Amino acid sequence: MCIRDSINAEYGNHITMEPTPSDQKPASTIEIHGEIVDHAASCVLFHQDGNAETVPCNTVSDGNMVQCHSGSDQPPETIKVHDAEGALQDTIRPGRIELDEENPLHFRYKFSKIGNASPPAPPSQLNLQGRLLTYLRGAPVEHPSLLHKCAAEVFGTFLIVLFGCGVVTAATVSSAQSGLWQVAAVWGFGVAIAIYCTASSSGAHLNPAISLAFALVRPEDFSWAALLPYWAAQLIGAILGGLVNLAAWNSTLKAFEDKRGISRGDSSSVLTAACFGEYFPNPGFQYSAATTSGDSPALNAALGWVDDDVTPAGAMLIEAWGTCVLAFVIFALTDPRNKVMVRKEMVPFFIGFTVAVLISIYAPLTQAGWNPARDFGPRLVAACTGWGEIAIPGPRNGFWVYIVGPMLGAPVGAGLHDFLISRGYGATNKAD
Repeated sequence: MCIRDSINAEYGNHITMEPTPSDQKPASTIEIHGEIVDHAASCVLFHQDGNAETVPCNTVSDGNMVQCHSGSDQPPETIKVHDAEGALQDTIRPGRIELDEENPLHFRYKFSKIGNASPPAPPSQLNLQGRLLTYLRGAPVEHPSLLHKCAAEVFGTFLIVLFGCGVVTAATVSSAQSGLWQVAAVWGFGVAIAIYCTASSSGAHLNPAISLAFALVRPEDFSWAALLPYWAAQLIGAILGGLVNLAAWNSTLKAFEDKRGISRGDSSSVLTAACFGEYFPNPGFQYSAATTSGDSPALNAALGWVDDDVTPAGAMLIEAWGTCVLAFVIFALTDPRNKVMVRKEMVPFFIGFTVAVLISIYAPLTQAGWNPARDFGPRLVAACTGWGEIAIPGPRNGFWVYIVGPMLGAPVGAGLHDFLISRGYGATNKAD
């Protein structure tokens, strides 16, 4: 049986698969880099429009590359590799290696094996569910639109607030977490999970201060035109996270307040307002929830902290410093010249771990915000649902601390890395 006959027998006749004639100039050239050369004699190229073509392929170069010619000017979505007998060997999905600026129709790929699965069915053969899913998923895109990026920023920031403010609330009303490090660890894992979920779409800034730092220090990676949309998306995600946190915990927050005679909006309600926005010094350390009763929170006698022990200016500098450190780590870990992190899969974890470490150090002083959206979004929710001026402008009118501090600190940390430390990395080696 010839190759064409065996392929038609396997896939049926619903897909048109004609070899590119030898006297016809191919529309594009495809290079296949990977471990398929030993058994590659022909390839079936499945295109996004549901059509496919069968083409012969030849081993070239150093024996680790196969080249074939396609009659289409579009790159294939899936490729099935057949040996000289026509037997299916591998099903592979291409991942672009690089663009050829001189010849945009010369596609170079590396391949990941996805098994000998059936070829994608044409849209006409899908059932109602399949057609609906195809419509909802849309066509694959090489570069996500700004709308898609902003959607990812909304969801990623939502996750940060959901996990972060959620664990603060759980610790406040139920003592479910024992000690500051348990709260910090959940915050850190929450940040890492949010980055893992959204980085491939938006870059996972999830923080207005980090977006500002990228616009200032790496404008080739993040344009100024995207800054305001990113800020808006991050604030929306934080508000949504604050609303979910309130919906989940509102009844238990009220029980906590009722037991202590706390009325929302009074000065003692800062103990529960801290589940949404941030305050200095940290109310959970400055005051004693066990002895608070009525309008005025009771000081923690073991510490004896008063308001003036952490001034607004001092709190702003702490927020700026912590965000500076965080931005420095982010820019170091994401620099392609950083040879320590050759594989980037662990970058989100180390960013989250940095957040956790910073929280464990500075949360007693300012609750360790490092993120204007994370603070202001839930703070807006609290201001509109009973806490009023305790939320905005807050005691000593201090809500601005958590906006100005991070906005000042993040560009400094990014600049320290990119303009000082990274100069010792050397040139990027694309071969690595």
